[in-house]
Amino acid sequence: MTLQLNDIRVSVADGPDRLTILDGADLTVEPGELVAVTGVSGSGKSTLVAVAGLLRRPDEGEVLIDGEELSGAPDRRRATIRRDHIGLIFQSANLFPSLTAIQQLELVAHLDGRISAEDRDQAHQLLDTVGLGDRIHHRPAQLSGGERQRVAIARALMGDPSVVLADEPTAALDDARGREIMALLAELTTTRRTATVVVTHAAHQLIDPDHTLHLEGGTLRPTEPESARP
Repeated sequence: MTLQLNDIRVSVADGPDRLTILDGADLTVEPGELVAVTGVSGSGKSTLVAVAGLLRRPDEGEVLIDGEELSGAPDRRRATIRRDHIGLIFQSANLFPSLTAIQQLELVAHLDGRISAEDRDQAHQLLDTVGLGDRIHHRPAQLSGGERQRVAIARALMGDPSVVLADEPTAALDDARGREIMALLAELTTTRRTATVVVTHAAHQLIDPDHTLHLEGGTLRPTEPESARP
């Protein structure tokens, strides 16, 4: 499915005035593409993810997934699309301390009702895919920061999403672990044909994203990838 944002505008109250966060932001991500979005702190990157992930409605503009306009859709429809088609990854893995790695994934399936044998198999396969097949029964405290983020990625993929949105997924990791996570996201984008957006301060950790955009003044502009610079 294609993710498309058209002329997105978001502002918030700032005392007696309004502060513009997004001002005509446009973005299109096709299946199998990974787009990196950079920008300074406070530039609106997290707001962009929230709008694209149907967590926040824009003041103006369109959010389309597979051609369906969702910015003005009823809450129930937005929640269904978010559950069935969008995988969200955040700066913190946000894992439940008492649950093992595989239970973190099974919980996603449990939200739809009973957990089937197929759900358990999928959870195991996803943890294998992210390199944690031998640590499925470990709890977060028994995992490294990079391993916890891998669990978060596997959890985001549990529902076979068409769109993956990652908001600073390596911010809490050292550079080496950050590169591993970025490489994993790139590999999964290709193999699973997701439309992936990675918002990051560390674009240098991504090797050859399909597009790199810089968010400034509320709009997105193409920029040369860090990896291509001398």
